[in-house]
Amino acid sequence: MSGFASMAPAQRAYDPNVRVSPGTVRAWHGKYQGRFSVTYIDADGASVRKQLSRAIDAKTEAAARRALPDARQDLKEQITQRLVVENAYPDTATELGGYMGRYVSQREAAGIIEPTTAANYRASARQIMRHMDPHKALADVSAADIRDCESGLLGDGLSPETVAKCFRFLKQVLAAAADEGRIAKSPFTRDLRPPKRARREPDGLDEETTQRLLRTVDGMVETPLVVAIRMTLLTTMRNEEALGLRWGDVELDRAALEGGDAVCGTIHVRNCITTAAGKVVEKGPKTAAGRRDIPLVRELAEVLERRAAEEFGARGIDDSAVRDEYVLGTPGGHYYNPTMLTREFSLFAKQYDLRCTSGKLATFYALRHTAITMMVRSSTDIKTIASIAGHAKVAETLEIYATTDTEAKRRVAALAAGRVAAMSHAAGGELRP
Repeated sequence: MSGFASMAPAQRAYDPNVRVSPGTVRAWHGKYQGRFSVTYIDADGASVRKQLSRAIDAKTEAAARRALPDARQDLKEQITQRLVVENAYPDTATELGGYMGRYVSQREAAGIIEPTTAANYRASARQIMRHMDPHKALADVSAADIRDCESGLLGDGLSPETVAKCFRFLKQVLAAAADEGRIAKSPFTRDLRPPKRARREPDGLDEETTQRLLRTVDGMVETPLVVAIRMTLLTTMRNEEALGLRWGDVELDRAALEGGDAVCGTIHVRNCITTAAGKVVEKGPKTAAGRRDIPLVRELAEVLERRAAEEFGARGIDDSAVRDEYVLGTPGGHYYNPTMLTREFSLFAKQYDLRCTSGKLATFYALRHTAITMMVRSSTDIKTIASIAGHAKVAETLEIYATTDTEAKRRVAALAAGRVAAMSHAAGGELRP
């Protein structure tokens, strides 16, 4: 039970009065889902009503019904905590929950952080408030409270990476409170460290599945989804980068295209379209390294040429009339919705049984992993691959991809063995110093 749920109503500076219906259970994509009617009072005193659903981990419908009350209670607590965080007022700015909300809102309003970052911060605040009293005075937050919160979040089943994000956010908030003079000093000490994050393994498609995917799309109409699949496999672009790409960001070398060159231009990654707090937002790349230039290979250039002509009525990629249009969108400045891309690819993966090396059904993001892995297999120039992929550090590419690629390891081992054999042959069958 969270600290918030145990507090008396009189303590609350803002009481959203969240009410959740008993709920119903329905089957949903082979699993079960609880459906609830939720009402609450917003910060302006208006009544809000929503229909919300939550996944229920159960093997049978009867088990799902038994789990419904717990799902309802968790939903109620989550909504209440979120509303308190997002509706902080000056009179609660000395309390943990109120200050966290104010910290995020002020930085978002000032443009210091992107809406996506603000959404992530608010998610961390909601998690923290499951195990820390949001009305606790900032000055009373101790190192023991932080350790207990960390243990509680790990006990909830959250991944070490998610808990580490919460840890870093709280450390940032309390450092800001110290800078503003609201507390004497932050309770974070050298001994307080976030949990070690589990090593990330790239979960992409194997070579056989990738070939099957390419054969499948070869025979299909070039819809935005099909073009997006080809684009990511040939560029390593992230979902949001492909969605935000405009025709003006595609620089075509027409002479190279007509001359049959393998590379005939450059894709400039400068824009992203993603979601934050349920809203579609447009922003710059995720990191400075994400703002990059990617070679435009002939195969993709031909696909984009056809799309420019068929969908936009353009003379080609370099037609100035479509410069501000989204490559994966439709005429008139309409973008390909991020949620739609994810949903359509999920259905596509199910239909053609596209699975990653882990055995899980492929996600669209898995195509990026696949593209980078293919590059690692075809080259030992990791620095260039990191630049194309938009990794801030070469070490990230090496750690995530190069060290886990079995084929690459075999190729390098075989190459090394061949060199040793050649040296042995040159030495007359015996290696000498």
